[in-house]
Amino acid sequence: MGEGIATWRERYAEPYGAVDPGIGGDEVQHVTWRVQNGEVDALSPKVAVVLIGTNNIGNVGHKAGPVAAGVRMLLDELRAQLPTTKLLVMATFPRDPAPGTPFRQEIEELNALVRKFRDGQHIFVLDIGPEFFSDRPDFVHTFREGGTITDDVMPDFLHLSAKGYQIWADAMAPILERLMAAERQLPPEQEPYLTRSFEPADLEQVHALFAAGMRFYHDHGISEKMRLGWEKYIQHAIDDDLSVNMDTVFLSENSNFWCTVDQRLDSPTFGDLIGIVGGEELGREGAPGSSGKPWPVDNSAERTMELRRMSVHINSRGLGLATHLVETLEEFARQRGFERVVLTTGMVMKQAQLLYEACGYTEVHRSVYPEALEDPDRDPETEGFVGFEKKLAPARL
Repeated sequence: MGEGIATWRERYAEPYGAVDPGIGGDEVQHVTWRVQNGEVDALSPKVAVVLIGTNNIGNVGHKAGPVAAGVRMLLDELRAQLPTTKLLVMATFPRDPAPGTPFRQEIEELNALVRKFRDGQHIFVLDIGPEFFSDRPDFVHTFREGGTITDDVMPDFLHLSAKGYQIWADAMAPILERLMAAERQLPPEQEPYLTRSFEPADLEQVHALFAAGMRFYHDHGISEKMRLGWEKYIQHAIDDDLSVNMDTVFLSENSNFWCTVDQRLDSPTFGDLIGIVGGEELGREGAPGSSGKPWPVDNSAERTMELRRMSVHINSRGLGLATHLVETLEEFARQRGFERVVLTTGMVMKQAQLLYEACGYTEVHRSVYPEALEDPDRDPETEGFVGFEKKLAPARL
């Protein structure tokens, strides 16, 4: 345990009576053999924390696929011998001082496979790797891209220092406490996410989630001048339709704002908002509408809803949540007789454009900001917006 002995005693041995059967240099097959040969016979813990895999990759050169298969075998063995124990599997920690190394890439592939083992009832997976990065941006809790590790956290860029063990303990504490407090047999897993209408208590998280989603693009292809304008836009949105005008813009008749809550016990964002989207009725009598939009909004046009302020927490991207939010808005619109949904997104937001196309939206116009055409320091390929629309099928009776 080395540098972590003080943290171990204070956080686990004394309050929980925990035991640590790990051996330095362990590979997954070593731990599996010991479990199969009596190591846990006298134990019946509420929670078992499993961290294994880096030695297979670093010492032996095993690839992610076979290591993941070994982890699956170990978990199956633990489940068979400790049927009431909840298994908290730690994603393998990053190693090496800088991103992009073969070890770092293999570990990322391993963790992607191990995450699929979670079932939310017996097996939970926690990835705290980005907590060890020294250059993690402040605007997102855990940013998965890049990541520099310094020797005050990992002196040899593999083993944790006392500071590193403290980071681990702090990051694991909320999930561990929830699992320790739960009943030995959890009920069948609830839905991992809950999408509901906005509540006033959500406001601060809505602001943070929207700002983080927009700032994701700071380092993804925008000029410094655009960055300054981007910040002004973010603040204007927060001060305007995501604050003082929330009621009249999104919470009026035939409009809505949805928030998705993370219900995964093993998620660092458990209980927090991880997705938002607003739907605003456009241009009808008695509806607030939107000024300066490129859409036909006169009363003879199709009844139209605009999708706005979409954002998904960076740790929850790639799980289908954005598609779920779009479908939620569309069903709301369809049930109220809307005939189409429209939206605009930034030209630099390539991932968003791909998402909307995958959801059946068609690009109908593209507009470059005038200043991007006039200023040689700006990029007309990224500074502007793209408009999409989708015709809605009538609601089923």
